[in-house]
Amino acid sequence: MPYTKTTWTSGAAPGIDAAELNNLETQYEQLYGDIVDIQIFTGSGTWTKPANALWSKVIQLGGGGGGGSGRRGAAGSNRIGGGGGGGGHHNEAWFEESELGAIESVTIGAAGSAGAAQTSDDTAGNAGGDGGDTIFDILRSEGGKGGIAGDTTSIAGANGGGLGVSGVAGDAGGNLGAVAVSGSSGRRSDHGGAAGGGVTSSSSSQGGRSAFGGGGGGGGGSVDSGNTHKAGAAGGLGEDHTDTQAGGGGAGGAAGGTNGTVGSASTRKGNGGDGGGGGGGNSAGVAGTGGAGGNYGGPGGGGGASVNGNNSGAGGIGVAGYCVVITWRGT
Repeated sequence: MPYTKTTWTSGAAPGIDAAELNNLETQYEQLYGDIVDIQIFTGSGTWTKPANALWSKVIQLGGGGGGGSGRRGAAGSNRIGGGGGGGGHHNEAWFEESELGAIESVTIGAAGSAGAAQTSDDTAGNAGGDGGDTIFDILRSEGGKGGIAGDTTSIAGANGGGLGVSGVAGDAGGNLGAVAVSGSSGRRSDHGGAAGGGVTSSSSSQGGRSAFGGGGGGGGGSVDSGNTHKAGAAGGLGEDHTDTQAGGGGAGGAAGGTNGTVGSASTRKGNGGDGGGGGGGNSAGVAGTGGAGGNYGGPGGGGGASVNGNNSGAGGIGVAGYCVVITWRGT
């Protein structure tokens, strides 16, 4: 609804100068005019500047990484589940309309592809694909990295999306993407995407949480050298404002080949979705598939490991990014 300007006369507001009130009314009218245009992009396209625009706020997410698939290997060997994908990076900025053209291209970061199930004996799994970057003018939100393929030794989950992923492994992400640690739960982030869960022969780790970016994907379940199969781990929450580091997203699949659960979508537009849960490992049959990420920017969980003669679990697919442009205008 437009702001309705009131014209004040002397004495209408005792003790306050009418000219000052009218000046404030004019400023409010110019600053808070109509929210005339909200353009939402879930696929790449073109933004067109509305008439009389003053400034725009842009909120966006990068795409979530896909989960890696687990190893298919001989009984009596360690078979590691696939690593969880990394969450998409959240970013936002204000633009004066003089900074923007009449038309601006919008690129939506693609979903990270799922690591395919391994169909050959004695072979490592397949890595998940990286999520794509979402771009509006100079604003960029990086996609989360794809989950690592499961093999015979411990692996880390994927790094979350963020501008210039860096820092000491294990540190929280801040605006950077969280950095993954081998065999450990994914690290938490702020606006950056959370890291995916790592995997060892004895256990899988949960995806990290993010306050505004996508949560991390859970690690897939392994099968150890004693032929004991393990459960997949939960994905991490997106849109989480607690101090908890990991978990809370899509549930991990039970040991014995249960699929991981799909991550939930965020409840607020522009915030990241949850990471998918990791699929359960299986020592006697087909392993569980990792759960897909939640809208938007959520990553997939890792797939479970299997024994020769049975397919390993595929990773879960990530979810594409998102962009919304909210424009205010003057009169």
